[in-house]
Amino acid sequence: MELKQLLQRGGMTLHKWCTNLSLTNAKEFPRQKFRRNPNKDSGHDLEQIASLKKGSSVPQSSKLRFLNPFIDREGLLRVGGRISHSNVCWNQKHPLILPAGNKLVKLIFQYYHKRDFHLGQQALLNTVRLKYWPLGGRSIARRVVHECLECFKNNPVIANQIMGDLKE
Repeated sequence: MELKQLLQRGGMTLHKWCTNLSLTNAKEFPRQKFRRNPNKDSGHDLEQIASLKKGSSVPQSSKLRFLNPFIDREGLLRVGGRISHSNVCWNQKHPLILPAGNKLVKLIFQYYHKRDFHLGQQALLNTVRLKYWPLGGRSIARRVVHECLECFKNNPVIANQIMGDLKE
């Protein structure tokens, strides 16, 4: 089954820029979409990635320093940490770091939101973090839940009436 069909089955629609996806090229997809473009990156981002490729740590001023990032064999940026010897699968130990403000990241959040029957913000973020580590994930999860029309319709605001004065 193609990735396009999987997303449509989950109630998602694909945008024009990603209609040529299938499960056969899905392995190449994260590298194509999330690989940094040197022409668009600022010098600060290039310094971080260059230092990681050399084997050193990221600079102290970086937002990624608390994630202990590393570049895996495929050239993807992943989260490091202390749980490398645990009995969890490798993708859960070292989730893929997703950039903030990317349309594909929002699509991933929308897919998990609809697949898991319209999760709330915190549950959606926890579900996505099983596989990925989105930068700015809380705000993306909040935005996806807030923009979901079905969640808005099923969670109406109850109006409370002010009680009248008591008789003497």
